Amino acid sequence: MGSGPSNVAFVKDQFARCNTKRGEARDYLVLNEVLDMEEECPKEYPVELQHVATVYVLDKSKSGRICMPDALEFVQLYVNFRAKEKPLYATKKFQTFCTLVLWNDLTKLSGKADVVAWLMRLATGIRNTTIFPEHPETTFIHREAVQELHRLLNTRQLLGTDAQTFFYLMQHVAEDKVSEHGYGVHVN
Repeated sequence: MGSGPSNVAFVKDQFARCNTKRGEARDYLVLNEVLDMEEECPKEYPVELQHVATVYVLDKSKSGRICMPDALEFVQLYVNFRAKEKPLYATKKFQTFCTLVLWNDLTKLSGKADVVAWLMRLATGIRNTTIFPEHPETTFIHREAVQELHRLLNTRQLLGTDAQTFFYLMQHVAEDKVSEHGYGVHVN
């Protein structure tokens, strides 16, 4: 993620690598592809992509899909940020900056609903949701999406919660919401 053309080359290489890996050409990346990209970032420009606020800033359009223009703009923002900061603290300060962007959006009038909707789009970009005829008011999210949310939210590191426990917790909360309101999101 150096300066100039190497930024563009890195992003294009990552999109091409993901397209080759999945066997189809798309002009966007989904959550698991973005999280896997962290290992590929050049060592001189480390970025923590397994951080919800960082991905929030990366997904400028808030579509839940990372398109190439958003990725290129994010890389340039990161490179510019690092140019102004001491290398030792730049990664954590950038993460703090991203957290503040997320916080500012969360504290807006419809912020909580907007961020929750974005997280749903982000999670369901991995695998589509399911709605069963018997439960038309309930959206079912697949296990793979919950596992990637577990990675993104750093639940293991922050709370010591493994993916299976996180899945059960999400399922329990979803069932409570359905029984309380008669509709909602269900984890399966």
